[in-house]
Amino acid sequence: MMSDRSVSQIHDINYLIVALSTFDSLQDFKKIGELTQEATTAINEWVINKALKYSLPKPRPIGESYCKDILTELRALGLLSLEKKNYRLTGEGYDLLTLARSGKIEVLRRRLVLLMLMAYHQLSDLLVRIYFASPSGEALIPVLSNSLIRSYIGRGRELGSLCAQVVQQVAPHIIDDSTTMINRLDELLPSSTPVSEGLIHSAQTEVDKYILSCMFGGITRSRRSLDVIVNQCNSLELVNTASIIVDVIPCKLIYLTAGISPPMSKPYYIMNGDEVLLPSGVSVRINRIELNEQGLNTFTTTLKDVYLHRKLDFGQARIADVRADVCRRLRISDTQFNNLMMELFRKEPGKISLNYSFEKITMKSSSILLDEEKAAVYNLMRINY
Repeated sequence: MMSDRSVSQIHDINYLIVALSTFDSLQDFKKIGELTQEATTAINEWVINKALKYSLPKPRPIGESYCKDILTELRALGLLSLEKKNYRLTGEGYDLLTLARSGKIEVLRRRLVLLMLMAYHQLSDLLVRIYFASPSGEALIPVLSNSLIRSYIGRGRELGSLCAQVVQQVAPHIIDDSTTMINRLDELLPSSTPVSEGLIHSAQTEVDKYILSCMFGGITRSRRSLDVIVNQCNSLELVNTASIIVDVIPCKLIYLTAGISPPMSKPYYIMNGDEVLLPSGVSVRINRIELNEQGLNTFTTTLKDVYLHRKLDFGQARIADVRADVCRRLRISDTQFNNLMMELFRKEPGKISLNYSFEKITMKSSSILLDEEKAAVYNLMRINY
């Protein structure tokens, strides 16, 4: 039965699995404090080892308070039970741990999609709102930068109108009421107003209120909560995101990579994929390109076209740029892109070249491509045919 409580802050499913892995069997009991310490240590070791493996910067460790949130999430999903101040695995938790240990990651991901959608109605609500607002299954959230605000000092009304137009470019079916936002930006940005972090925050808040009201009203009233919901959907491959500029306005793009039926009919951009059936009879289809000849041909055709448009003067293209365009065109996740890219690289090593040029990266950076077999990191690519 779906709950109305807020979506968890935990959006890296690996944290959940690592915490589960501190148990050995269904008969294994752990006291609250003991499990919190063990899980915190295990997750930090996992994160550090991953960073060392790929020569990434040393990650910031998680604390026990965050680990308690992870354990709360595992209970909410029915993977852990708490009995007389002792934690133990549920049958579902043990099944997921078994899938993880046996390397059945795709089956594991589908099970987590099922559990998350059952626990948090906001995830499916997000997809449905975008679907009915946008024929292309996309949503744009304007992001007001310092330079943008400076260029619109004394023209707040114009900036507000432009933000509304940008939002409606991809979502024409929203019930638009941008008057309040436009008036507030006009009040906030009179001529000769000094630009400060506080001013930028206030202006962004007005834009966020407009977005939440016209497109995501009823799901959440907080931009921070919306970002959490989007991150959750992203981690489950239900949506993908990108940063783009539309008519001089920097925007966060959210686009659907999955369909939920009912109430959605099959969107034209969801071609194939994995199907997850909820107990209520609702079907969730995650768009997927298979690692077979037909799938790789589809991927290669799009990859070549994007590469030619993104190619730099020295003949290589930034993987981050290529990934962003390919994922949006094919409606796939970053994870799928990475898997397809590495499969193509292994099958045709002479035709695809992958390289690395030094730049500051983080564990969350979308500019890198990880080769699990060689423990290598790439951020540049070249197509040699």
